[in-house]
Amino acid sequence: MEVAGLTFSVISLLDTCLTASRLYSSAKNFSRDSESLIVGLLWQQSRLRSWGKAWRIPIDSGGGTQATGAPPPQAVAPGALLEQEVRERNLDPTVVYRTLQSMQSLLSEGEKLAGRHQEDADVEKGLSDKMKDARRRFRWVFTDMERLSHVVESLRDHNDSLWQIMPRAEASSPASNQIAATCEAMSTIAALGLTLPRAANEIAPPPLGQTLSMIARRDVIEGIPAGTNPDIDLAFHEWKGKVSAYDNRGVANVDLSGISSGRQIAMYIKGHGKFRQDLDVMIEWKRYGAKATAQSMALERTDRVARLLSSASLPEDLRILKCVGYFHNPDRRCCGVLFQLPEALAGKGASTQAVTLAEELSNPYYASLGGGPSLADRLHLGAALAQAVLKLHMSRWVHKDLRSDNIVFFKQRSRHGGVDLGHPFIASFGFARPDQWLLESESEYAPRDDGSLLAYCHPDYQHSTERLPEPAPGIAQHAQPPSRRPRYHAAFDVYSLGCVLLEIGLWQPLESLGWRAHQEKKGADKREEWRDKLVRRAQRQLGFLCGAAYRDVVVKCLSTTVGLDGFDADESERVRDFCWTIMRVLENLRV
Repeated sequence: MEVAGLTFSVISLLDTCLTASRLYSSAKNFSRDSESLIVGLLWQQSRLRSWGKAWRIPIDSGGGTQATGAPPPQAVAPGALLEQEVRERNLDPTVVYRTLQSMQSLLSEGEKLAGRHQEDADVEKGLSDKMKDARRRFRWVFTDMERLSHVVESLRDHNDSLWQIMPRAEASSPASNQIAATCEAMSTIAALGLTLPRAANEIAPPPLGQTLSMIARRDVIEGIPAGTNPDIDLAFHEWKGKVSAYDNRGVANVDLSGISSGRQIAMYIKGHGKFRQDLDVMIEWKRYGAKATAQSMALERTDRVARLLSSASLPEDLRILKCVGYFHNPDRRCCGVLFQLPEALAGKGASTQAVTLAEELSNPYYASLGGGPSLADRLHLGAALAQAVLKLHMSRWVHKDLRSDNIVFFKQRSRHGGVDLGHPFIASFGFARPDQWLLESESEYAPRDDGSLLAYCHPDYQHSTERLPEPAPGIAQHAQPPSRRPRYHAAFDVYSLGCVLLEIGLWQPLESLGWRAHQEKKGADKREEWRDKLVRRAQRQLGFLCGAAYRDVVVKCLSTTVGLDGFDADESERVRDFCWTIMRVLENLRV
Protein backbone atom coordinates (compact mmCIF):
# COMPACT_ATOMS: atom_id res chain seq x y z
CA MET A 1 0.00 0.00 0.00
CA GLU A 2 1.33 3.48 -0.86
CA VAL A 3 2.30 5.83 1.96
CA ALA A 4 -0.49 8.32 1.17
CA GLY A 5 -3.12 5.60 1.12
CA LEU A 6 -1.80 4.05 4.31
CA THR A 7 -1.86 7.34 6.22
CA PHE A 8 -5.47 7.90 5.10
CA SER A 9 -6.31 4.42 6.39
CA VAL A 10 -4.66 5.26 9.71
CA ILE A 11 -6.88 8.36 10.03
CA SER A 12 -10.00 6.33 9.22
CA LEU A 13 -9.09 3.67 11.77
CA LEU A 14 -8.38 6.30 14.40
CA ASP A 15 -11.80 7.81 13.76
CA THR A 16 -13.45 4.39 14.13
CA CYS A 17 -11.60 3.68 17.37
CA LEU A 18 -12.45 7.03 18.94
CA THR A 19 -16.10 6.80 17.92
CA ALA A 20 -16.42 3.32 19.41
CA SER A 21 -14.77 4.31 22.67
CA ARG A 22 -16.97 7.39 22.88
CA LEU A 23 -20.11 5.25 22.66
CA TYR A 24 -19.45 3.06 25.63
CA SER A 25 -17.52 5.51 27.76
CA SER A 26 -20.84 7.37 28.01
CA ALA A 27 -22.87 4.28 28.92
CA LYS A 28 -24.94 4.44 32.10
CA ASN A 29 -25.97 2.07 34.88
CA PHE A 30 -22.67 0.29 35.35
CA SER A 31 -22.24 -1.50 38.65
CA ARG A 32 -19.61 -0.39 41.15
CA ASP A 33 -17.67 -3.55 40.25
CA SER A 34 -17.06 -2.18 36.78
CA GLU A 35 -16.38 1.46 37.66
CA SER A 36 -12.62 1.01 37.48
CA LEU A 37 -12.94 -0.53 34.01
CA ILE A 38 -15.09 2.32 32.72
CA VAL A 39 -12.60 4.88 34.06
CA GLY A 40 -9.80 2.79 32.54
CA LEU A 41 -11.54 2.83 29.16
CA LEU A 42 -11.97 6.59 29.39
CA TRP A 43 -8.25 6.94 30.16
CA GLN A 44 -7.17 4.81 27.19
CA GLN A 45 -9.53 6.74 24.90
CA SER A 46 -7.95 9.99 26.10
CA ARG A 47 -4.44 8.69 25.46
CA LEU A 48 -5.47 7.73 21.93
CA ARG A 49 -7.02 11.15 21.28
CA SER A 50 -3.89 12.85 22.59
CA TRP A 51 -1.69 10.71 20.32
CA GLY A 52 -3.81 11.68 17.32
CA LYS A 53 -3.55 15.37 18.17
CA ALA A 54 0.23 15.09 18.47
CA TRP A 55 0.21 13.98 14.82
CA ARG A 56 -2.01 17.01 14.01
CA ILE A 57 -4.97 14.86 13.07
CA PRO A 58 -8.06 17.04 13.70
CA ILE A 59 -10.10 15.60 16.58
CA ASP A 60 -13.56 16.96 17.34
CA SER A 61 -14.83 17.41 20.90
CA GLY A 62 -17.15 14.44 20.58
CA GLY A 63 -14.32 11.97 20.14
CA GLY A 64 -13.88 11.21 16.45
CA THR A 65 -11.70 12.86 13.84
CA GLN A 66 -13.12 15.81 11.97
CA ALA A 67 -14.37 15.49 8.43
CA THR A 68 -11.52 15.24 5.97
CA GLY A 69 -12.81 17.48 3.24
CA ALA A 70 -10.84 20.24 1.58
CA PRO A 71 -8.60 21.82 4.20
CA PRO A 72 -8.97 25.54 4.85
CA PRO A 73 -6.41 27.89 3.30
CA GLN A 74 -2.90 27.56 4.77
CA ALA A 75 -4.00 24.55 6.84
CA VAL A 76 -2.04 21.30 6.95
CA ALA A 77 -3.97 18.40 5.44
CA PRO A 78 -4.85 15.64 7.96
CA GLY A 79 -2.13 12.99 7.94
CA ALA A 80 0.40 15.22 6.17
CA LEU A 81 2.77 15.21 9.15
CA LEU A 82 2.61 11.42 9.44
CA GLU A 83 3.19 11.01 5.71
CA GLN A 84 6.12 13.43 5.80
CA GLU A 85 7.88 11.72 8.71
CA VAL A 86 7.26 8.26 7.28
CA ARG A 87 9.23 9.33 4.21
CA GLU A 88 11.97 11.26 6.04
CA ARG A 89 12.58 8.81 8.89
CA ASN A 90 11.85 5.56 7.06
CA LEU A 91 9.12 4.71 9.56
CA ASP A 92 6.95 1.67 8.97
CA PRO A 93 3.34 2.94 8.95
CA THR A 94 2.02 -0.62 8.84
CA VAL A 95 2.93 -0.92 12.53
CA VAL A 96 0.57 1.95 13.33
CA TYR A 97 -2.07 0.57 10.99
CA ARG A 98 -2.01 -2.91 12.53
CA THR A 99 -2.01 -1.53 16.06
CA LEU A 100 -5.09 0.55 15.31
CA GLN A 101 -6.73 -2.45 13.64
CA SER A 102 -6.23 -4.46 16.80
CA MET A 103 -7.55 -1.58 18.92
CA GLN A 104 -10.61 -1.34 16.69
CA SER A 105 -11.33 -5.02 17.27
CA LEU A 106 -10.90 -4.64 21.03
CA LEU A 107 -13.09 -1.56 21.16
CA SER A 108 -15.82 -3.28 19.17
CA GLU A 109 -15.78 -6.15 21.65
CA GLY A 110 -15.89 -3.71 24.54
CA GLU A 111 -18.78 -1.84 22.95
CA LYS A 112 -20.81 -5.06 22.73
CA LEU A 113 -20.11 -5.92 26.35
CA ALA A 114 -21.01 -2.44 27.51
CA GLY A 115 -24.13 -2.35 25.38
CA ARG A 116 -25.34 -5.71 26.67
CA HIS A 117 -24.84 -4.67 30.26
CA GLN A 118 -26.63 -1.41 29.53
CA GLU A 119 -29.65 -3.36 28.26
CA ASP A 120 -29.57 -5.72 31.23
CA ALA A 121 -29.49 -2.81 33.64
CA ASP A 122 -32.51 -1.20 31.99
CA VAL A 123 -34.48 -4.44 32.15
CA GLU A 124 -33.59 -5.02 35.77
CA LYS A 125 -35.25 -1.78 36.80
CA GLY A 126 -38.66 -3.29 36.17
CA LEU A 127 -38.01 -6.81 37.49
CA SER A 128 -39.02 -8.06 40.88
CA ASP A 129 -37.62 -11.54 40.41
CA LYS A 130 -34.35 -11.55 42.38
CA MET A 131 -33.27 -14.86 40.84
CA LYS A 132 -33.13 -13.33 37.36
CA ASP A 133 -31.23 -10.37 38.72
CA ALA A 134 -28.72 -12.69 40.39
CA ARG A 135 -28.16 -14.67 37.17
CA ARG A 136 -27.46 -11.49 35.21
CA ARG A 137 -25.05 -10.25 37.86
CA PHE A 138 -23.31 -13.64 37.92
CA ARG A 139 -22.76 -13.43 34.15
CA TRP A 140 -21.36 -9.90 34.47
CA VAL A 141 -19.01 -10.61 37.38
CA PHE A 142 -17.62 -13.90 36.13
CA THR A 143 -17.75 -13.49 32.35
CA ASP A 144 -18.25 -10.03 30.88
CA MET A 145 -16.23 -8.12 33.46
CA GLU A 146 -13.23 -10.40 32.94
CA ARG A 147 -13.41 -9.92 29.17
CA LEU A 148 -13.75 -6.16 29.52
CA SER A 149 -10.76 -6.13 31.86
CA HIS A 150 -8.77 -7.88 29.13
CA VAL A 151 -9.90 -5.20 26.66
CA VAL A 152 -8.63 -2.41 28.94
CA GLU A 153 -5.25 -4.09 29.52
CA SER A 154 -4.76 -4.74 25.81
CA LEU A 155 -5.69 -1.16 24.93
CA ARG A 156 -3.11 0.06 27.43
CA ASP A 157 -0.39 -2.04 25.79
CA HIS A 158 -1.34 -0.83 22.31
CA ASN A 159 -1.36 2.79 23.46
CA ASP A 160 2.10 2.30 24.93
CA SER A 161 3.25 1.11 21.51
CA LEU A 162 1.71 4.07 19.70
CA TRP A 163 3.32 6.55 22.07
CA GLN A 164 6.71 5.18 21.02
CA ILE A 165 5.99 6.56 17.54
CA MET A 166 5.80 10.33 17.88
CA PRO A 167 6.67 13.21 15.54
CA ARG A 168 10.08 14.72 16.17
CA ALA A 169 8.60 18.15 16.81
CA GLU A 170 6.38 16.70 19.53
CA ALA A 171 9.10 14.90 21.45
CA SER A 172 8.21 15.34 25.11
CA SER A 173 8.65 13.87 28.54
CA PRO A 174 6.44 11.04 29.86
CA ALA A 175 5.02 13.53 32.38
CA SER A 176 3.89 15.82 29.55
CA ASN A 177 2.31 12.89 27.73
CA GLN A 178 0.35 12.04 30.86
CA ILE A 179 -0.76 15.64 31.23
CA ALA A 180 -1.90 15.62 27.60
CA ALA A 181 -3.97 12.49 28.17
CA THR A 182 -5.41 13.92 31.39
CA CYS A 183 -6.44 17.10 29.54
CA GLU A 184 -8.18 14.93 26.94
CA ALA A 185 -9.90 12.91 29.66
CA MET A 186 -11.21 16.03 31.38
CA SER A 187 -12.44 17.41 28.05
CA THR A 188 -14.22 14.12 27.30
CA ILE A 189 -15.85 14.13 30.73
CA ALA A 190 -17.16 17.64 30.09
CA ALA A 191 -18.23 16.99 26.47
CA LEU A 192 -20.14 13.80 27.31
CA GLY A 193 -21.61 15.14 30.52
CA LEU A 194 -20.25 12.14 32.42
CA THR A 195 -20.80 11.84 36.13
CA LEU A 196 -17.90 9.75 37.31
CA PRO A 197 -18.31 7.64 40.43
CA ARG A 198 -17.32 9.18 43.73
CA ALA A 199 -14.49 6.68 44.01
CA ALA A 200 -13.15 7.47 40.52
CA ASN A 201 -10.14 9.26 41.98
CA GLU A 202 -9.16 6.02 43.76
CA ILE A 203 -9.61 3.64 40.83
CA ALA A 204 -8.40 5.82 37.95
CA PRO A 205 -4.82 5.66 36.62
CA PRO A 206 -2.56 7.90 38.76
CA PRO A 207 -2.43 11.05 36.56
CA LEU A 208 -6.21 11.17 36.08
CA GLY A 209 -6.87 9.93 39.61
CA GLN A 210 -4.81 12.74 41.14
CA THR A 211 -6.71 15.33 39.14
CA LEU A 212 -10.09 13.87 40.08
CA SER A 213 -8.99 13.69 43.72
CA MET A 214 -8.05 17.37 43.72
CA ILE A 215 -11.40 18.29 42.17
CA ALA A 216 -13.24 16.24 44.78
CA ARG A 217 -11.25 17.83 47.60
CA ARG A 218 -11.95 21.33 46.33
CA ASP A 219 -15.69 20.56 46.11
CA VAL A 220 -15.70 19.26 49.67
CA ILE A 221 -13.87 22.32 51.04
CA GLU A 222 -16.10 24.74 49.14
CA GLY A 223 -19.14 22.95 50.54
CA ILE A 224 -18.14 23.59 54.16
CA PRO A 225 -20.56 26.17 55.60
CA ALA A 226 -19.26 29.42 57.04
CA GLY A 227 -18.67 29.35 60.78
CA THR A 228 -17.72 25.66 60.83
CA ASN A 229 -15.29 24.66 63.58
CA PRO A 230 -11.65 24.45 62.46
CA ASP A 231 -10.05 21.13 61.55
CA ILE A 232 -8.70 19.84 64.87
CA ASP A 233 -6.03 17.82 63.07
CA LEU A 234 -4.57 21.01 61.60
CA ALA A 235 -5.39 23.85 63.98
CA PHE A 236 -3.72 24.13 67.38
CA HIS A 237 -3.85 26.89 69.97
CA GLU A 238 -0.98 25.98 72.29
CA TRP A 239 1.72 26.64 69.73
CA LYS A 240 4.46 27.84 72.08
CA GLY A 241 6.87 25.00 72.61
CA LYS A 242 5.52 23.21 69.55
CA VAL A 243 6.96 25.47 66.86
CA SER A 244 10.38 27.15 67.06
CA ALA A 245 12.31 28.75 64.22
CA TYR A 246 15.93 27.86 63.56
CA ASP A 247 18.53 30.51 64.30
CA ASN A 248 21.66 31.18 62.23
CA ARG A 249 23.48 28.40 64.05
CA GLY A 250 20.81 25.86 63.12
CA VAL A 251 19.29 25.65 66.62
CA ALA A 252 15.48 25.62 66.90
CA ASN A 253 15.16 28.11 69.74
CA VAL A 254 13.76 31.28 68.15
CA ASP A 255 10.52 32.39 69.80
CA LEU A 256 7.91 33.23 67.17
CA SER A 257 5.87 35.50 69.46
CA GLY A 258 7.33 38.65 67.92
CA ILE A 259 7.39 37.49 64.28
CA SER A 260 4.55 38.03 61.82
CA SER A 261 6.17 38.39 58.41
CA GLY A 262 8.60 36.68 56.07
CA ARG A 263 9.14 32.94 55.80
CA GLN A 264 10.95 30.99 58.49
CA ILE A 265 12.26 27.44 58.54
CA ALA A 266 11.22 25.91 61.85
CA MET A 267 10.89 22.72 63.88
CA TYR A 268 7.31 21.56 64.48
CA ILE A 269 6.82 19.02 67.27
CA LYS A 270 3.69 17.08 66.36
CA GLY A 271 2.11 14.58 68.74
CA HIS A 272 3.33 13.22 72.06
CA GLY A 273 5.20 10.21 73.36
CA LYS A 274 5.59 7.40 70.88
CA PHE A 275 3.43 9.36 68.41
CA ARG A 276 5.75 12.37 68.44
CA GLN A 277 7.10 13.60 65.11
CA ASP A 278 9.72 16.31 64.65
CA LEU A 279 8.92 17.93 61.30
CA ASP A 280 10.95 20.54 59.47
CA VAL A 281 8.49 23.12 58.17
CA MET A 282 8.30 26.48 56.46
CA ILE A 283 6.07 29.05 58.16
CA GLU A 284 3.99 31.48 56.12
CA TRP A 285 2.25 34.31 57.91
CA LYS A 286 -1.25 35.58 57.27
CA ARG A 287 -1.91 38.94 58.89
CA TYR A 288 -5.28 40.56 59.43
CA GLY A 289 -6.65 43.95 60.46
CA ALA A 290 -7.86 45.38 63.74
CA LYS A 291 -11.60 45.24 63.09
CA ALA A 292 -13.61 42.67 64.99
CA THR A 293 -14.68 40.78 61.87
CA ALA A 294 -11.15 40.54 60.48
CA GLN A 295 -10.00 37.88 62.96
CA SER A 296 -12.88 35.48 62.35
CA MET A 297 -12.54 35.96 58.59
CA ALA A 298 -8.79 35.29 58.70
CA LEU A 299 -9.20 32.16 60.81
CA GLU A 300 -11.92 30.77 58.58
CA ARG A 301 -9.99 31.36 55.37
CA THR A 302 -6.74 30.04 56.82
CA ASP A 303 -8.55 26.88 57.90
CA ARG A 304 -9.97 26.35 54.41
CA VAL A 305 -6.57 26.80 52.78
CA ALA A 306 -5.00 24.42 55.30
CA ARG A 307 -7.66 21.78 54.62
CA LEU A 308 -7.20 22.16 50.88
CA LEU A 309 -3.43 21.80 50.97
CA SER A 310 -3.21 19.03 53.57
CA SER A 311 -3.91 16.27 51.06
CA ALA A 312 -1.33 13.52 50.87
CA SER A 313 -2.07 13.02 47.17
CA LEU A 314 -0.77 16.35 45.84
CA PRO A 315 1.28 15.45 42.74
CA GLU A 316 4.93 16.43 42.78
CA ASP A 317 4.77 18.49 39.58
CA LEU A 318 2.07 20.66 41.14
CA ARG A 319 4.97 22.21 43.11
CA ILE A 320 2.91 22.96 46.21
CA LEU A 321 4.12 22.03 49.69
CA LYS A 322 1.85 19.98 51.94
CA CYS A 323 0.23 21.89 54.81
CA VAL A 324 0.61 20.14 58.18
CA GLY A 325 -1.06 22.68 60.46
CA TYR A 326 -1.55 26.29 61.46
CA PHE A 327 -1.71 28.34 64.64
CA HIS A 328 -3.10 31.71 65.69
CA ASN A 329 -1.15 34.49 67.40
CA PRO A 330 -3.80 37.05 68.41
CA ASP A 331 -1.20 39.36 70.00
CA ARG A 332 0.39 39.93 66.58
CA ARG A 333 -2.93 39.60 64.68
CA CYS A 334 -1.65 36.84 62.42
CA CYS A 335 -1.88 33.14 61.62
CA GLY A 336 1.17 30.98 60.99
CA VAL A 337 0.65 28.28 58.36
CA LEU A 338 3.07 25.33 58.42
CA PHE A 339 4.23 23.62 55.23
CA GLN A 340 6.34 20.48 55.38
CA LEU A 341 9.68 20.74 53.58
CA PRO A 342 10.23 18.53 50.51
CA GLU A 343 11.13 14.92 51.21
CA ALA A 344 14.69 15.49 49.96
CA LEU A 345 15.19 18.02 52.78
CA ALA A 346 13.76 15.89 55.59
CA GLY A 347 15.94 16.31 58.67
CA LYS A 348 17.93 19.14 57.07
CA GLY A 349 15.83 22.08 58.23
CA ALA A 350 18.56 23.39 60.53
CA SER A 351 20.80 24.10 57.54
CA THR A 352 18.07 25.08 55.05
CA GLN A 353 17.02 28.54 53.96
CA ALA A 354 13.93 29.61 51.99
CA VAL A 355 14.63 32.07 49.17
CA THR A 356 12.08 33.63 46.82
CA LEU A 357 12.38 34.30 43.11
CA ALA A 358 11.95 38.01 43.90
CA GLU A 359 15.07 37.88 46.07
CA GLU A 360 17.02 36.01 43.41
CA LEU A 361 16.06 38.56 40.75
CA SER A 362 17.88 41.19 42.84
CA ASN A 363 20.75 38.94 43.93
CA PRO A 364 24.05 40.75 43.13
CA TYR A 365 25.67 37.35 42.56
CA TYR A 366 24.15 37.21 39.08
CA ALA A 367 25.86 40.45 38.04
CA SER A 368 29.08 38.44 37.84
CA LEU A 369 27.36 36.02 35.46
CA GLY A 370 26.41 38.65 32.95
CA GLY A 371 23.12 39.66 34.52
CA GLY A 372 21.35 36.38 35.26
CA PRO A 373 21.39 32.58 35.32
CA SER A 374 21.96 30.59 32.16
CA LEU A 375 19.26 30.78 29.52
CA ALA A 376 18.72 27.01 29.79
CA ASP A 377 18.00 27.31 33.53
CA ARG A 378 15.58 30.17 32.99
CA LEU A 379 13.71 28.33 30.23
CA HIS A 380 13.46 25.23 32.42
CA LEU A 381 12.09 27.31 35.30
CA GLY A 382 9.48 28.91 33.04
CA ALA A 383 8.35 25.51 31.73
CA ALA A 384 8.07 24.10 35.27
CA LEU A 385 5.89 27.01 36.42
CA ALA A 386 3.68 26.78 33.32
CA GLN A 387 3.20 23.05 33.95
CA ALA A 388 2.25 23.70 37.58
CA VAL A 389 -0.34 26.32 36.59
CA LEU A 390 -1.77 23.96 33.97
CA LYS A 391 -2.16 21.18 36.54
CA LEU A 392 -3.88 23.60 38.91
CA HIS A 393 -6.38 24.60 36.26
CA MET A 394 -6.98 21.01 35.15
CA SER A 395 -8.05 20.35 38.75
CA ARG A 396 -10.28 23.46 38.71
CA TRP A 397 -8.07 25.21 41.23
CA VAL A 398 -6.77 28.76 40.89
CA HIS A 399 -3.83 30.29 42.75
CA LYS A 400 -4.99 33.93 42.95
CA ASP A 401 -1.64 35.34 44.07
CA LEU A 402 0.99 34.21 41.56
CA ARG A 403 4.06 36.46 41.72
CA SER A 404 7.81 36.17 42.17
CA ASP A 405 7.49 36.73 45.94
CA ASN A 406 5.53 33.49 46.08
CA ILE A 407 7.94 31.32 44.06
CA VAL A 408 10.14 29.67 46.69
CA PHE A 409 13.42 27.77 46.47
CA PHE A 410 15.39 26.06 49.21
CA LYS A 411 19.16 26.14 49.60
CA GLN A 412 21.79 25.41 52.23
CA ARG A 413 22.53 28.35 54.53
CA SER A 414 26.24 27.90 53.93
CA ARG A 415 25.88 28.03 50.16
CA HIS A 416 26.85 31.29 48.52
CA GLY A 417 25.62 32.42 45.13
CA GLY A 418 22.34 31.48 43.49
CA VAL A 419 19.81 28.71 44.04
CA ASP A 420 18.97 25.63 42.02
CA LEU A 421 16.26 26.97 39.72
CA GLY A 422 15.18 23.44 38.82
CA HIS A 423 13.14 22.95 42.00
CA PRO A 424 10.68 25.83 42.47
CA PHE A 425 7.66 25.69 44.79
CA ILE A 426 4.56 27.86 44.56
CA ALA A 427 3.67 29.31 47.96
CA SER A 428 0.89 31.48 49.47
CA PHE A 429 -1.67 29.45 47.56
CA GLY A 430 -5.16 30.88 47.62
CA PHE A 431 -4.42 33.64 50.11
CA ALA A 432 -6.00 36.26 47.86
CA ARG A 433 -9.70 36.97 48.32
CA PRO A 434 -11.90 34.23 46.80
CA ASP A 435 -15.12 36.27 46.86
CA GLN A 436 -16.96 37.72 43.91
CA TRP A 437 -16.17 41.21 45.07
CA LEU A 438 -14.01 42.92 47.67
CA LEU A 439 -15.82 44.75 50.44
CA GLU A 440 -14.13 47.92 51.65
CA SER A 441 -14.03 46.48 55.17
CA GLU A 442 -11.87 43.63 53.86
CA SER A 443 -9.06 45.85 52.61
CA GLU A 444 -7.12 45.21 55.82
CA TYR A 445 -6.97 41.55 54.83
CA ALA A 446 -4.80 42.33 51.78
CA PRO A 447 -1.66 40.16 51.51
CA ARG A 448 0.64 43.19 51.28
CA ASP A 449 0.42 46.84 52.22
CA ASP A 450 2.64 48.35 49.50
CA GLY A 451 0.37 47.59 46.56
CA SER A 452 2.95 45.40 44.82
CA LEU A 453 0.35 42.65 44.46
CA LEU A 454 -1.53 44.74 41.90
CA ALA A 455 1.50 44.77 39.61
CA TYR A 456 0.74 41.11 38.84
CA CYS A 457 -3.06 41.47 38.72
CA HIS A 458 -5.01 41.32 35.49
CA PRO A 459 -6.48 44.75 34.64
CA ASP A 460 -10.02 43.37 34.86
CA TYR A 461 -9.38 42.30 38.45
CA GLN A 462 -8.06 45.64 39.72
CA HIS A 463 -11.11 47.19 41.39
CA SER A 464 -12.97 47.00 38.12
CA THR A 465 -16.62 47.95 37.83
CA GLU A 466 -16.84 46.36 34.40
CA ARG A 467 -18.06 42.85 33.56
CA LEU A 468 -19.67 42.41 36.94
CA PRO A 469 -21.25 39.11 37.95
CA GLU A 470 -24.95 38.94 38.67
CA PRO A 471 -26.05 40.07 42.15
CA ALA A 472 -25.90 37.39 44.79
CA PRO A 473 -29.24 35.68 45.55
CA GLY A 474 -31.24 37.63 48.09
CA ILE A 475 -29.22 40.85 47.67
CA ALA A 476 -30.88 43.75 45.92
CA GLN A 477 -28.97 45.56 43.19
CA HIS A 478 -28.80 48.81 45.18
CA ALA A 479 -27.34 46.91 48.14
CA GLN A 480 -24.33 45.73 46.17
CA PRO A 481 -20.97 47.23 47.17
CA PRO A 482 -20.10 50.24 44.99
CA SER A 483 -16.61 48.91 44.24
CA ARG A 484 -16.11 45.24 43.60
CA ARG A 485 -13.98 42.88 41.60
CA PRO A 486 -15.28 40.29 39.18
CA ARG A 487 -15.11 36.67 40.26
CA TYR A 488 -11.56 35.40 40.05
CA HIS A 489 -10.98 33.45 36.86
CA ALA A 490 -8.24 31.07 35.75
CA ALA A 491 -7.29 33.52 32.98
CA PHE A 492 -6.14 35.95 35.67
CA ASP A 493 -3.60 33.33 36.79
CA VAL A 494 -2.37 33.14 33.19
CA TYR A 495 -1.78 36.90 33.17
CA SER A 496 0.15 36.67 36.45
CA LEU A 497 2.18 33.81 34.99
CA GLY A 498 3.04 36.08 32.06
CA CYS A 499 4.33 38.71 34.49
CA VAL A 500 6.55 36.14 36.23
CA LEU A 501 7.81 34.78 32.89
CA LEU A 502 8.68 38.34 31.87
CA GLU A 503 10.71 38.75 35.06
CA ILE A 504 12.50 35.44 34.40
CA GLY A 505 13.28 36.40 30.81
CA LEU A 506 14.62 39.86 31.68
CA TRP A 507 15.94 38.69 35.06
CA GLN A 508 14.57 41.87 36.55
CA PRO A 509 11.86 42.34 39.20
CA LEU A 510 8.61 43.76 37.90
CA GLU A 511 8.87 46.74 40.23
CA SER A 512 12.08 47.84 38.49
CA LEU A 513 10.08 48.41 35.31
CA GLY A 514 8.41 51.51 36.76
CA TRP A 515 5.57 50.13 38.87
CA ARG A 516 5.82 52.67 41.69
CA ALA A 517 5.75 55.61 39.29
CA HIS A 518 2.80 54.01 37.53
CA GLN A 519 0.88 53.74 40.82
CA GLU A 520 0.95 57.50 41.22
CA LYS A 521 -0.93 57.99 37.96
CA LYS A 522 -4.64 58.78 37.93
CA GLY A 523 -7.34 57.86 35.48
CA ALA A 524 -9.49 54.95 34.36
CA ASP A 525 -6.93 53.77 31.77
CA LYS A 526 -4.23 53.25 34.39
CA ARG A 527 -4.67 49.47 34.53
CA GLU A 528 -4.41 48.90 30.77
CA GLU A 529 -1.45 51.27 30.51
CA TRP A 530 0.58 49.04 32.82
CA ARG A 531 -0.26 45.96 30.79
CA ASP A 532 0.64 47.75 27.55
CA LYS A 533 3.96 48.76 29.06
CA LEU A 534 4.78 45.15 29.98
CA VAL A 535 3.80 43.90 26.52
CA ARG A 536 6.01 46.50 24.84
CA ARG A 537 8.95 45.57 27.06
CA ALA A 538 8.47 41.88 26.22
CA GLN A 539 8.26 42.58 22.48
CA ARG A 540 11.31 44.82 22.55
CA GLN A 541 13.72 42.72 24.63
CA LEU A 542 12.69 39.09 25.08
CA GLY A 543 13.25 38.06 21.47
CA PHE A 544 16.93 38.91 21.78
CA LEU A 545 17.35 37.58 25.33
CA CYS A 546 15.31 34.36 25.18
CA GLY A 547 14.22 33.81 21.59
CA ALA A 548 11.08 34.56 19.59
CA ALA A 549 9.11 31.57 20.92
CA TYR A 550 9.58 32.60 24.56
CA ARG A 551 8.74 36.20 23.70
CA ASP A 552 5.51 35.15 21.99
CA VAL A 553 4.47 33.02 24.99
CA VAL A 554 4.92 35.96 27.37
CA VAL A 555 3.02 38.35 25.09
CA LYS A 556 0.14 35.87 24.77
CA CYS A 557 -0.06 35.43 28.54
CA LEU A 558 -0.08 39.19 29.13
CA SER A 559 -2.70 39.70 26.41
CA THR A 560 -5.16 37.12 27.74
CA THR A 561 -8.72 38.34 28.19
CA VAL A 562 -11.92 37.09 29.76
CA GLY A 563 -15.08 37.48 27.70
CA LEU A 564 -18.37 38.79 28.99
CA ASP A 565 -19.54 35.18 29.31
CA GLY A 566 -16.11 33.99 30.35
CA PHE A 567 -17.03 32.38 33.65
CA ASP A 568 -18.45 29.14 32.27
CA ALA A 569 -16.97 25.69 31.65
CA ASP A 570 -16.17 26.43 28.01
CA GLU A 571 -14.03 29.40 28.99
CA SER A 572 -12.22 27.33 31.63
CA GLU A 573 -11.47 24.65 29.05
CA ARG A 574 -10.13 27.32 26.70
CA VAL A 575 -7.75 28.48 29.42
CA ARG A 576 -6.58 24.90 30.00
CA ASP A 577 -5.92 24.48 26.29
CA PHE A 578 -4.02 27.76 26.29
CA CYS A 579 -1.87 26.68 29.26
CA TRP A 580 -1.16 23.35 27.55
CA THR A 581 0.00 25.16 24.42
CA ILE A 582 2.37 27.51 26.22
CA MET A 583 3.72 24.67 28.39
CA ARG A 584 4.58 22.62 25.31
CA VAL A 585 6.26 25.60 23.65
CA LEU A 586 8.38 26.28 26.74
CA GLU A 587 9.21 22.61 27.25
CA ASN A 588 10.47 22.22 23.68
CA LEU A 589 12.72 25.29 23.76
CA ARG A 590 16.38 24.41 23.48
CA VAL A 591 19.51 26.54 23.84
